[in-house]
Amino acid sequence: MTFTGLLTISNAEERLERLMQERLMPGSDKDAIDHRIWDLFGEEWAVICTDLSGFSRNVNDFGVIHFLQTIVESQRIFVPIIEHSTEYC
Repeated sequence: MTFTGLLTISNAEERLERLMQERLMPGSDKDAIDHRIWDLFGEEWAVICTDLSGFSRNVNDFGVIHFLQTIVESQRIFVPIIEHSTEYC
Protein backbone atom coordinates (compact mmCIF):
# COMPACT_ATOMS: atom_id res chain seq x y z
CA MET A 1 0.00 0.00 0.00
CA THR A 2 1.35 3.42 -0.86
CA PHE A 3 0.58 6.65 0.91
CA THR A 4 0.42 10.02 -0.74
CA GLY A 5 -0.27 12.98 1.46
CA LEU A 6 -0.09 16.72 1.38
CA LEU A 7 2.75 18.10 3.45
CA THR A 8 1.88 21.37 5.11
CA ILE A 9 4.20 23.56 7.12
CA SER A 10 2.95 26.11 9.57
CA ASN A 11 4.19 29.69 9.71
CA ALA A 12 5.91 28.88 12.99
CA GLU A 13 7.76 25.98 11.41
CA GLU A 14 8.82 28.18 8.51
CA ARG A 15 10.02 30.86 10.94
CA LEU A 16 12.04 28.30 12.89
CA GLU A 17 13.51 26.87 9.68
CA ARG A 18 14.61 30.37 8.57
CA LEU A 19 16.21 31.05 11.95
CA MET A 20 18.02 27.72 11.90
CA GLN A 21 19.30 28.41 8.37
CA GLU A 22 20.42 31.89 9.46
CA ARG A 23 22.19 30.33 12.44
CA LEU A 24 24.23 28.14 10.06
CA MET A 25 25.52 31.13 8.08
CA PRO A 26 29.20 31.96 8.60
CA GLY A 27 29.59 34.87 11.01
CA SER A 28 26.01 34.66 12.29
CA ASP A 29 25.28 35.90 15.80
CA LYS A 30 24.31 32.51 17.21
CA ASP A 31 23.61 33.91 20.68
CA ALA A 32 21.15 36.46 19.32
CA ILE A 33 19.48 33.87 17.10
CA ASP A 34 19.27 31.40 19.97
CA HIS A 35 17.68 34.10 22.13
CA ARG A 36 15.13 34.83 19.37
CA ILE A 37 14.33 31.12 18.98
CA TRP A 38 13.82 30.80 22.72
CA ASP A 39 11.60 33.91 22.80
CA LEU A 40 9.44 32.55 19.98
CA PHE A 41 9.31 28.87 20.83
CA GLY A 42 10.84 28.26 24.26
CA GLU A 43 8.95 26.40 26.90
CA GLU A 44 10.08 24.66 30.04
CA TRP A 45 8.88 21.11 30.42
CA ALA A 46 9.43 18.31 32.87
CA VAL A 47 9.80 14.73 31.79
CA ILE A 48 8.63 11.84 33.90
CA CYS A 49 9.49 8.27 33.08
CA THR A 50 7.90 5.27 34.64
CA ASP A 51 8.94 1.70 34.16
CA LEU A 52 6.87 -1.45 34.20
CA SER A 53 9.61 -3.57 35.64
CA GLY A 54 9.50 -7.11 34.35
CA PHE A 55 6.84 -6.24 31.75
CA SER A 56 7.80 -8.88 29.18
CA ARG A 57 8.31 -11.58 31.79
CA ASN A 58 5.08 -10.82 33.67
CA VAL A 59 2.80 -10.42 30.65
CA ASN A 60 3.16 -14.15 30.19
CA ASP A 61 1.85 -14.73 33.73
CA PHE A 62 -0.77 -11.98 34.05
CA GLY A 63 -1.71 -11.13 30.45
CA VAL A 64 -1.35 -7.86 28.62
CA ILE A 65 -4.72 -6.49 29.77
CA HIS A 66 -3.46 -6.44 33.37
CA PHE A 67 -0.62 -4.14 32.28
CA LEU A 68 -2.86 -1.97 30.11
CA GLN A 69 -4.94 -1.43 33.25
CA THR A 70 -1.75 -0.56 35.16
CA ILE A 71 -0.93 2.09 32.55
CA VAL A 72 -4.46 3.54 32.71
CA GLU A 73 -4.32 3.66 36.50
CA SER A 74 -0.87 5.27 36.44
CA GLN A 75 -2.18 8.00 34.16
CA ARG A 76 -5.23 8.48 36.38
CA ILE A 77 -2.95 9.03 39.37
CA PHE A 78 -0.01 10.89 37.78
CA VAL A 79 -1.77 13.33 35.43
CA PRO A 80 -3.60 15.30 38.16
CA ILE A 81 -0.40 15.47 40.21
CA ILE A 82 1.58 16.76 37.25
CA GLU A 83 -1.14 19.25 36.29
CA HIS A 84 -1.30 20.50 39.90
CA SER A 85 2.48 20.88 40.14
CA THR A 86 2.64 22.96 36.95
CA GLU A 87 0.43 25.57 38.60
CA TYR A 88 3.38 26.47 40.82
CA CYS A 89 6.05 26.77 38.13
